[in-house]
Amino acid sequence: HIAYIRERTGATLEEIVLVGDSFHDATVAAGNGIGFVAKAGTFGVAAWKERFPYVVVVSELREIPPLLNSEKARESSVVKPPSPDTYA
Repeated sequence: HIAYIRERTGATLEEIVLVGDSFHDATVAAGNGIGFVAKAGTFGVAAWKERFPYVVVVSELREIPPLLNSEKARESSVVKPPSPDTYA
């Protein structure tokens, strides 16, 4: 899916952010070198922070656009994905 998005849009890995609600989604993002935002629901904020302490967690999707240019994003995996080992 990531390759398809890159091919169709010309986006770089640094420009792609996956929004997901499962730990698997976070692992996929890290494995592909893209940013990730966790959507609380399947797992609550505490579960996300315990397993992936550097991931930004949102409760509602409308919280994402302001995050993309924020200081919080630059300090987290939203903009700069951690190494795949972070989520191993």
